Amino acid sequence: MEFEIVELLKAFDLSNRQRKIKMVNDLLEGVHLIASVEAISLGVQFGIHPWVLYDIISNAAGNSWIFKNYIPNLLRGDAKLHFLNAFIQNLLLINN
Repeated sequence: MEFEIVELLKAFDLSNRQRKIKMVNDLLEGVHLIASVEAISLGVQFGIHPWVLYDIISNAAGNSWIFKNYIPNLLRGDAKLHFLNAFIQNLLLINN
């Protein structure tokens, strides 16, 4: 019986740790997304076409997985931006 309790506690700790790791990852994803959108917005304010910015940044040091995979959808006005809801929910969890 004692062994089962210890194993259960270990499993709970791992699960708790996994949730914390996911929260840290979600925070970074949110930061990357916000920074990417702000960077494109700033470039547009400077008079640079957003696709020119995307082409250059996605092949330069400012690139990230988030930038390369999500910014094209935003620039196309893709209505399938359901991932934003998940980001918002995850970031709200971090804030609590």
